[in-house]
Amino acid sequence: MYEDITMEDIPIAQDAFGDQYIYRNGSIYRLNLESGELENLNATLTQFLENIEMNGIEYLSLQQIFELRELGVKLGLCEMMNVYPPFILSCEGKRSYKPIPSQEQIAFLKDFYNQIKNVKDGTVITIELK
Repeated sequence: MYEDITMEDIPIAQDAFGDQYIYRNGSIYRLNLESGELENLNATLTQFLENIEMNGIEYLSLQQIFELRELGVKLGLCEMMNVYPPFILSCEGKRSYKPIPSQEQIAFLKDFYNQIKNVKDGTVITIELK
């Protein structure tokens, strides 16, 4: 599914938008499920947990979740926040946010990634909603 992920990688966490945190060879990586980009956070597991404890909202990019809560958009148990258009795409207007079941969000991100993974930066694409 995601080319940079190996069988030795261990998923240890997931954020409210669906991105995964991976333990690999003593370091923590963040897998962006929209783009497939694997970012080395340059942190051991202990450092990762300490960073969350010190400033988890910023470290895990949860600011938008708290802003949405103030507007009445809240996540329920086993839900993730679906974003349209996805963050990886430029957006001239406002993005829409909708809580959906976690399995649906992960399936959406997987499908979206598979459709755009070979598209070059700057290419104009059209999204059709079903």
